[in-house]
Amino acid sequence: MSSKKRATIYDIAQKLNIAPSSVSRALSNSPLVKEATKKLILKTAEELNYKINTLASNLRKGQSNTIGVVVPRINQNFFADVIAGIEEASYKQGYNLIICQSNESYEREVQCVNTLINQQVDCIVISLSVETTDYDHLESVLNHNIELIQFDRVAESIETLKVLNDNYQASMEAVSHLIEQGYK
Repeated sequence: MSSKKRATIYDIAQKLNIAPSSVSRALSNSPLVKEATKKLILKTAEELNYKINTLASNLRKGQSNTIGVVVPRINQNFFADVIAGIEEASYKQGYNLIICQSNESYEREVQCVNTLINQQVDCIVISLSVETTDYDHLESVLNHNIELIQFDRVAESIETLKVLNDNYQASMEAVSHLIEQGYK
């Protein structure tokens, strides 16, 4: 790993002999910074190979722009399709995903949820494992003021948004369609 330190707004400010707050405002495209100063700051940032420290930025904003997803099995078509849909919608809104797989294990599901809480995700989307009968880890998500969305397999007793398939209704519609088409 390189021992070269990452450039910061303080490095840019020092090189240009201006206040770090001016650098920060320019990098945020604030109208309070003159266009000429903004161009100079952006040019210097590029020369120093400056990259925004999203971790620090997210800490200041109090959000991570990250969504955690916990599914029983990533390799099942249903869950792969759900993850693809979540990723597409998240990407359009500027969010990143952390995807975890419980492998249908309650203990692993709890570990995944705790990891996501520690990563300070903004939301956890989860489909419970077949082993899950205790929901303390879901309560912990809510106690950390993290949005929780359950889908497919859900804990009915936990008050969250739930996204469910109505398999009975879908089956009835499929059979009705086949009968209408003359299949018996």
